[in-house]
Amino acid sequence: MCILSIGLSSLAVSPAAQAQDCVPPFGLTPISTNGTIDWNKFPEFTLPFTIIYSGPRFGDSERQPLRHGFSHLGTFAGNDGSALPPRQRALIWYGLAYSTNQPWSSIESPFNNDLTVFRAKWRSEMQGYANQFDDSKGRVVPNVDILLPDIERDIATERGILNIKTNPLVPPAYQRLSNGDFVLRYQREMQKLYAEPLKFLRAEGLPANSRLGTYGDAPIRLTNFLNVDGNTWPDWTTNPERLNYLLRDTVTNAVGGPFNEQMNLFAPSGYYCNNYPNSLAGNYLSYLLFQVEANRARSSKDVVVFEWLRFRDECGGTGPRWIRPWMAEASAIFPFFSGAKGIWLWDNPGEFSANDNYATYEQFIYGLYRLSRFSDFFNGNFRLFIPKTARDHFADRDAIWRAVVKDNRILVAAHNPFADDGRTTTLPVQFGTWQTTLTLKGTEVFLCAFDLPDSTAQGGELRVFPNPANGMTNVRYASQFPINAALVLSDPMGRTLHQQTLSTQSADALTLSLDLTGFPTGVYFLKITDSGAVFFRKLVIQ
Repeated sequence: MCILSIGLSSLAVSPAAQAQDCVPPFGLTPISTNGTIDWNKFPEFTLPFTIIYSGPRFGDSERQPLRHGFSHLGTFAGNDGSALPPRQRALIWYGLAYSTNQPWSSIESPFNNDLTVFRAKWRSEMQGYANQFDDSKGRVVPNVDILLPDIERDIATERGILNIKTNPLVPPAYQRLSNGDFVLRYQREMQKLYAEPLKFLRAEGLPANSRLGTYGDAPIRLTNFLNVDGNTWPDWTTNPERLNYLLRDTVTNAVGGPFNEQMNLFAPSGYYCNNYPNSLAGNYLSYLLFQVEANRARSSKDVVVFEWLRFRDECGGTGPRWIRPWMAEASAIFPFFSGAKGIWLWDNPGEFSANDNYATYEQFIYGLYRLSRFSDFFNGNFRLFIPKTARDHFADRDAIWRAVVKDNRILVAAHNPFADDGRTTTLPVQFGTWQTTLTLKGTEVFLCAFDLPDSTAQGGELRVFPNPANGMTNVRYASQFPINAALVLSDPMGRTLHQQTLSTQSADALTLSLDLTGFPTGVYFLKITDSGAVFFRKLVIQ
């Protein structure tokens, strides 16, 4: 029995179905007063994602973020220490590898570190975090749902690693290694060292259901904003050389290793650099979505992407560093269309200033609120439809659209980040036999639900031929999504006679031959289950 991959055949298209819920419920008027966020201008709402608020609270004692789309608090105020449930607590552990006079701290070396010194430092720091909460006081580690160490003490490039080879803090035995062996040894030892603080947390009593990750450490970790289109999408998703060595198993060359084993989630950074009118400013969204899509392609672990509503410090420039309003709104909506399980909305506590205007925060909240009106699309069985990779959008610098399909409806998000001059963009969108044309005004963030024809709703097509069959038959399954399906052939009594797995990395069609020689004459049933969608066909054997 063999499986032959072929392309999807062209499909006829039909006029667009009637759009639903396209108009936002109210137009946002951002706050003009400095040093506050007007949470009450939004209705209370929830979302089925992990969305962490690490922004300023400005005296908020009612935990307003938790009433407006956020699931966790990462900055604390008022009586949070006694009243905030552990399931809604998220912590960042800053500076765990610094200030110990150890090689890890001084030269980013994994060699010859005294972990006893580190564990004493970690214990002291963790006790400080734990004492913030009444139910954790006196413990070594706090009772929280998510704990994210911010390590950031490794050398990313081989050239940088070789620069420390002759440093007196590197033991002579390692200095005598060949350059290639030294790099490999550095990478292996750094994996083990990065795993140590996470092991420490578990050993000291971090609740078993608490989730661990580390800031910025993901299988695909960009060190250069400009390098997104430096490799093809297949190369990003299959080439072992593209993997962050901290998370690459040195035997299998796949995602793995001791550091990876300790992590429950990945938290890549989606911080932005270039402000408009910089020619690269419009790449912000494809850069953010690439962080999600590339890491989802490499691992099944949840991606909770870090976002910051200010441009990065090192990007320079003068004046306010707030990102543009449409950037904030799109950043709240689009990651979930690429498969993110959450967003960590971070801000530098040193920049919580009452002299700043926080209208950009309200724009982000508004994006969450708009998305909340379609929350049901992200519950139960649903599928993401990504017609073009974020990497290719980055290269082509064009309008982006993504969709979520559930039952007989499709939710479309669209945005042209390069239309800052106010021009109109005409954007054709198509899913299966359904199509429509969107007209985007300037940099507006489009979010709208449509009905789908019944033949398109499940996003797949199953054919069996010849049928009736005698000896051999062919099964063709086509989908507008990457295929991850189970095929089962059963008799009228429900007994399984044959089963196998079907899979592709992108929208495609699979054709396979089934040998029915020896099967008695009669009626049989073929079922394909693909990400919640179920397809049945009756098969007659003569």
